Amino acid sequence: MRTAYSYVRLSSKRQIQGYGKERQWEAIQSAAHENGWFLSDKTFSDLGVSGWKGANIETGALSQFLRCVENGVVESGSILLVENVDRLSRAGVNKAVTLLLQLLDNGISIYTFTDRKLYEPDSPNPLMDLMGWALTAQRAYEESSRKSQMILDAKSKAQKEARKTGKIITRKCPSWLKVNDDKTAFEFVPERVATVKRIFELYLAGYGTPRIGRKLTEEGRDPLIGKHWYPRSVSRILQYRAVIGEYQPTSGGKVVGEPIRGYYPAIIDMEEFREAQGIIKEGGAGKGRRSNEMRNTFAGLLRCSCGQGMHIVSSVSKGKRYYQLRCVQYQIDCFRATWNYTKFSLTVLFGLRRLPLLDVMGTTSNKDLKTLNNRVRELTEELEELKNQVDNTVNAIAAVGINTALEVKLKQLTAQVAKTEKYLDITKAELEAAHGLETVTKHDNEMLIERYKDIVDNSNTVEGRIKLNQLLRRYLSKIVLTGEKGKGQRLIEVFRKDNKCILTIECDNRFSESIITGEGFSEAYGLSKYTRREATL
Repeated sequence: MRTAYSYVRLSSKRQIQGYGKERQWEAIQSAAHENGWFLSDKTFSDLGVSGWKGANIETGALSQFLRCVENGVVESGSILLVENVDRLSRAGVNKAVTLLLQLLDNGISIYTFTDRKLYEPDSPNPLMDLMGWALTAQRAYEESSRKSQMILDAKSKAQKEARKTGKIITRKCPSWLKVNDDKTAFEFVPERVATVKRIFELYLAGYGTPRIGRKLTEEGRDPLIGKHWYPRSVSRILQYRAVIGEYQPTSGGKVVGEPIRGYYPAIIDMEEFREAQGIIKEGGAGKGRRSNEMRNTFAGLLRCSCGQGMHIVSSVSKGKRYYQLRCVQYQIDCFRATWNYTKFSLTVLFGLRRLPLLDVMGTTSNKDLKTLNNRVRELTEELEELKNQVDNTVNAIAAVGINTALEVKLKQLTAQVAKTEKYLDITKAELEAAHGLETVTKHDNEMLIERYKDIVDNSNTVEGRIKLNQLLRRYLSKIVLTGEKGKGQRLIEVFRKDNKCILTIECDNRFSESIITGEGFSEAYGLSKYTRREATL
């Protein structure tokens, strides 16, 4: 008795939820019984898998069956039961015929129960079988192509209407929204809107994405997707432009045209969004490991003159706890001095507070913004012209037929379009980031002037230290500490993001008096007394 194996494929959700699977399975059992074949318990099913793109052959259950054939698990002489040819492939004649010949060459027969046709390796009419298979495959491919084009046309029409009128295209939308019953408006899901706003609030306050996830879990806020909060999912929300109301049409997973602004109701202010993008562009908020206390407000910035990082260590003497800074390679590869963290912190923060604001922040050049805007316009015009040339070339091919010159030209134009689109996307991203940095600069200009002292004074709380650390990391690249054991004189150098040294502090190991020097000024500062000395530079 020959062994038969079943293969069922359903491509749409409606087919899966309907009677399609049961119908195919009943027909398979009936075919096996009528022909006296033993039906194997091992079944192969691709549910929700397209046969047009060939996914079932490449990664689906059908690919598993083919491997079983190649490995001898499915023996030669076995039969594959399937509804019809298009259940195996809708990817065109070539792929369908290749699949048939692959199975037949391995001694596997195919029975299509719709037309009760058995394709055998030793068929008396192999040419007729091949032609019949190919014709059926071609009809299936043409039908899939027609349906696909209809869907694309309908989607394109809906997208155009959405651009003109704001009409809702689909019920699929961000998880903090839902479409009302008559599909005329979006409605908020209040608890999810509050969660998204909380994410931005925490990020702008200096929390990194891992810490935001933990904070949301502590607050009992459910994840928007999945069962847990992950840094990646938080990061995606922070960069998802739907929060400011934008919808980006796509087709086949590729971006189509410009985003539709105002399609969704915005839940995050544009200034907040740009500020978040500016922070992301600068390397992100709150990176690096932190203890629950977040004791080190200079985390991620401190460097020993040996080139290694520095961290806080603590000790207790006479019931009082002391904090010191030392190189992470202390007494391993580095034997340089340790530093009193509290005195170091007070001196550096005072020195930064005495600097002119722009010395700390740097400037965002309007000239750069203008250059980027001009480049976006140039690339947009160039892309439009290239697409017109592509259309003209395609029309020429349709009119006179394909030839080598037109084929080469179309290939070159297509490559130029892809290249220009890539450059345009990069330039737009740079422009958006520049706007974000401009927003950050504007925001922090006000904050540093009005609130910097408050932030420093309130750095005795975890929240305050996080905010201060975020502020410092946003504008500084590193703080280098140079000091030898047993020697009183030490040096602190503070560097801006552009690696320009903006502040030097010469001090002794007790910080009894420090000379703080910046561009245009030099002053003496002591922890127990303070005197100012005019610039001598």
